Amino acid sequence: GGGGDGDAGDLDRLLADLAFVCQLCARYCQFVGQRPLPCPGGQGWVPPPVPAVGPSKSPPVSGSAATTLFQYLAEHSGYYAALEAHSLRLSVRSAAARSLPVEILDGVCAPSVVEDAFALSRDAVRRCASTLNRLALGVVGMAIADVWSCDGGREDRGPESVCSVLERNKDLGTKQSFNYPQPDVTNSISALAPKPKKPDAMKTFASAFLSALDGDMFHEPVRNAQTLDGASRSAVTAAALDHAPVLFEHEAEDLRLSICALNGIANAAAACEALVDEFGAATDEMYAEDAALAPFSAQEEMGRHAGGYGALLCGAAVGVVSAWCGGPLVDPTRALDFSLRRFCVPVVQKFVQQECYDIDGEAFEHLEKDDVIDAKYVLPIRKSFLVQAIQEGKCDTNVSLELVKALSAVLSAIFFDTILSEGKIFSEWGALLLSKQTRTLQHFLCDLITESRSRQGTAHSGDCGVPDTAPIRAAFARWDLLVTILELERPGDWAAFRYHAAPDEEVPPPLSTEDVRRIMMLRTDFHAEAIEAACRKSGDGPLPSL
Repeated sequence: GGGGDGDAGDLDRLLADLAFVCQLCARYCQFVGQRPLPCPGGQGWVPPPVPAVGPSKSPPVSGSAATTLFQYLAEHSGYYAALEAHSLRLSVRSAAARSLPVEILDGVCAPSVVEDAFALSRDAVRRCASTLNRLALGVVGMAIADVWSCDGGREDRGPESVCSVLERNKDLGTKQSFNYPQPDVTNSISALAPKPKKPDAMKTFASAFLSALDGDMFHEPVRNAQTLDGASRSAVTAAALDHAPVLFEHEAEDLRLSICALNGIANAAAACEALVDEFGAATDEMYAEDAALAPFSAQEEMGRHAGGYGALLCGAAVGVVSAWCGGPLVDPTRALDFSLRRFCVPVVQKFVQQECYDIDGEAFEHLEKDDVIDAKYVLPIRKSFLVQAIQEGKCDTNVSLELVKALSAVLSAIFFDTILSEGKIFSEWGALLLSKQTRTLQHFLCDLITESRSRQGTAHSGDCGVPDTAPIRAAFARWDLLVTILELERPGDWAAFRYHAAPDEEVPPPLSTEDVRRIMMLRTDFHAEAIEAACRKSGDGPLPSL
């Protein structure tokens, strides 16, 4: 298999000629009233009886001639099916060796191997369908299913599998099968930034000055709300985000290739779904007379592979978010130095840690302003290099959805865990502030998805984007319950919101009664006796998301 484009063209013409000969023989067999062999080889096949001669009948075909015709058709169908399957594997392997990022939509790039493999598979299905041979379609169909298989390990799939190419090809930024390491925030700058050949006095002074700012930037949370007004908090916020992180050229290339690989996985899932339709159109014609035989294994395999690529995309998106947005700090007391400010998740975590919710109405008027909330919880995310790539339209719509869904899950966990682990105290005004922060952050993340859909022209009339943003809101299920409990006027009102619900795979595990008790204890005006009475009344059933 080292032929060039000329050899590939000759092989393609040969396959087209073989398919035409098979179709011609099959049509002739139908014309004389006989059915083609159900499988190449013809073992155990008995020729049908010769049609009787009549005034309106075609001339009879002798038994030996009919047998020869069917054997000829079976032989050539077998040659064609084997050659088509072999050619497909060789062509996909060649496409993988020459794979490069190509633009599949305006500004959206994906590995060319996915587009090439889809075109090769589609042409093979259509060419095979023209032969009217069921088993030939089955042989070629299973070869196509093998090419797109995402089951098992790389050794099981083989080198010509599109999935293996996406995982193996380091030029597409897959980073070892998308097993992205957690960012080492302790030395991320030293690992990513080019080291200067010799120290510069001005840079040394700037570094020391930034370190001094970092040391004072995030202090311990203030429990007394009156000691820090809205203007002071805004000043702290502005100082925290004064120095935007810098994306070096090699980092920008890594990000571009990572997004390209994610787009390739999403494109592969869409290709598998399109091939399911191609198989359906081919089998509809072949099985028109006996629909009971219509189930086709290759078609079912392609549908399963489409789901497999979807699961692969979900896991890969989690890794990319971890690599480019960071994760929760292992040591919550660590100062937010310059290296940590490259990741939006630690920045948001620090703001949650320093936020004070034991406030009165006057403090609430300052803290609930849109510019204050945006500067703390939206601006760090908006400045993330990964989020900027989504906003610039570099991600496929499904890729954007999985990335934002993974980011939403991390942010929701940070708010939920930080509030409970630090035992933050809430007044009624503080609960309203948390609710406003929650809505602001959710709206920003959902807007990322709706804007992506609108930009790529995938929105349909009558579709308000609810199916796309539903996974984002599902990631905030536990956080929404926490906010709902804190906003209660009295603990006993929880019984009016609580109801038994069937478990949902898309919703995180429900809150336990102990979680509800811990959340209610955070309200300064909730009495312990009322909390215990409300928890006893609610029981231990599952708690729904609201």
